[in-house]
Amino acid sequence: MNTSCLFFILISITVSIYTVMCDRQDIHHMLYEYFPNAVSCFRLLNGTHQFGCSSDTSGSLGVIHVINSENDVNWLSSSDAVAGPYMAVVSPQIFSSEEIMTKLRKSSVVSGILLAMNGTLDRPEYLSPDDTCPNRYSALSGTCDVKWNPHGTSYILQDWGKPMFFINDGSVISKINECFLKFNKPLDKSQLDKNLCSLQMKGHMYAAVDTPTCIRRSQSLNYFSPLIFCDPMGDRNIVSSLFPLQKVTTGSLIIITTHLDVATMFDNLAPAAMSTITGIVTLMATHHLLSKMFNTTNNADYSKNVMFIMFSGEAYDYIGSSRVVYDIKKNKFPSKSKAINLDDIGAMFELNQLDKSREIYLHYNGSNTVKDYSLLSEFNSTFSRFAKDSKFGINYVNSANSLLPSSVQSFLKEVPNFPYSVLANFGKQYKNRYYSSMLDNSTNIDYTFYDGSNNIPDDSVQAVLTDLATVLAKSLYYVITKNDYKGPDYLKSTFVDNLMHCYLDTTHCELFKEAFPYEPRTPYEPNSVYVGVARSENVIVTFTQSSLAFLTGNKTDLSFLSCTEAKADEGEYEYIFIAGKSGSGECYKSNSRFTTAVSPAFEIADYDWSSGKYSSWTESVWQDLNLRMFLKPSRQQEIQTFLVGLFVLLLSFFTVYWIKSRASFLFHTKPGVIC
Repeated sequence: MNTSCLFFILISITVSIYTVMCDRQDIHHMLYEYFPNAVSCFRLLNGTHQFGCSSDTSGSLGVIHVINSENDVNWLSSSDAVAGPYMAVVSPQIFSSEEIMTKLRKSSVVSGILLAMNGTLDRPEYLSPDDTCPNRYSALSGTCDVKWNPHGTSYILQDWGKPMFFINDGSVISKINECFLKFNKPLDKSQLDKNLCSLQMKGHMYAAVDTPTCIRRSQSLNYFSPLIFCDPMGDRNIVSSLFPLQKVTTGSLIIITTHLDVATMFDNLAPAAMSTITGIVTLMATHHLLSKMFNTTNNADYSKNVMFIMFSGEAYDYIGSSRVVYDIKKNKFPSKSKAINLDDIGAMFELNQLDKSREIYLHYNGSNTVKDYSLLSEFNSTFSRFAKDSKFGINYVNSANSLLPSSVQSFLKEVPNFPYSVLANFGKQYKNRYYSSMLDNSTNIDYTFYDGSNNIPDDSVQAVLTDLATVLAKSLYYVITKNDYKGPDYLKSTFVDNLMHCYLDTTHCELFKEAFPYEPRTPYEPNSVYVGVARSENVIVTFTQSSLAFLTGNKTDLSFLSCTEAKADEGEYEYIFIAGKSGSGECYKSNSRFTTAVSPAFEIADYDWSSGKYSSWTESVWQDLNLRMFLKPSRQQEIQTFLVGLFVLLLSFFTVYWIKSRASFLFHTKPGVIC
């Protein structure tokens, strides 16, 4: 055989393989319809349990069964349900029913659940997958005597034992319903004799049992199998101060705090408009305004200072705030060269859930044992005075015996008589009917972007948060200087409107573009505020810190290289290089920085995971998450296909044996000659 013949054969084989692969891909897409916009529930673990969802290793299969009422759930346990397992497709209204979802979770014939929301109008009266008392197992005594979240179903704290996906796409939902009606109806024993519309959910979680078990499995792996099964949850806290931390004395520091995250059931689906974003925006607007009120480049000798802290991971047993307290005790917060201690904090003022209501609640420590109550008392009375001038109604709630779930709890565990106040839009129960759910979005707070217009209504959430930030800034100014602020009004509703646009609509907004070194490489939809894992930084936290530095810092003449070198130095200021208003790049110096927000439990040797002292949450690792629809053949067709395949297999064995036994006769082979 010559070279040209060999080359021709190789080319023919290559073309044949390529053709087969292309045909396989086409056939594969003919068999399955993928839904790329589907979002999966995932598995979390703490020191003693596992929670969330997981599919089989190769994915979970099931016949589509649309749940419209409790009767559809009861049908699953009837004698007519013969074609199982089934994939339950539920609406948000059904999902909000704890009784129905408990039946689906416990049902052995349900292999998975699809939560299908058809647009923004498909909103139930309430939907909260969180606990009635968030962070129940790390709360202080008496906290959970109150059902703070009255609509909480505790779905987040349940081990579902099956996969669950969420989809918010009307066209996909229509396809699923049409397929269900065309192939799966009527709901009777005739399903065995029909081709059935089915779903496959792939979302296998590697972690299992609890955090110590998962960590032990990950650490016991050898070099040839370097697989990690779970990661500690956490991110970074954001810390900033009004003045550089040079002269901090006992009781001279006021800290203004809020949280950066919220719990969620579904991967990166956490809009958190009322529960989180309103607090972030109010804190940033307050810091921005207060920096304008003071000439921060002039280090006046004020006896008091203000520190702003945004905690990450608070929805998971107060990861961020507990880490701050831990670092303070270790004399390394916010850094070793600028360390403060707990006695330096004279008052803590936390911004909790807020909305467009001017009826606000001030939760305070009414205990007689509060240490050095003078600064907190002065601040509270000053805040109340300015709030009433701005037409806010102040309601005082003594929380000495039943403190609402808040970051203050981490400080109270260390200092029981810690001076604090928490500002919220509720007294004894959350107003937020969609706490920790995908429906806590801009609609939940009636937010509409006005895009620079000055015609923002006085009763809008932008106007109310603008007034609230102004009240807070004026109160801080008075406490520091002992004088009312008489300068120009720097804060406008348009500023808050643009800031909320960045968090609730898109990260490709004007502020984030200016406060970031390059064009944001993020989707145009809102980013999730779910904390995630420590080794993967949340982009919204990065945007927040750079924006805070831009809004409260001062522009310098440093080049990119000089700015980067100064950034690494533990000097008086922090330096950050951003795009700036010009877009060509600018170096800003500010008092804003990151600190670690990972639970101390993962750094303490031989930590007792069952103690509950620190957060022990980890997130499972997974490889692939996808949802696809296909047509499952009837039972009769499956049996026929199996029998035909078995017959072909046996016939092949017989044919090969027969040909081999008669090879010399069939192919006229001659015995070889021995030389």
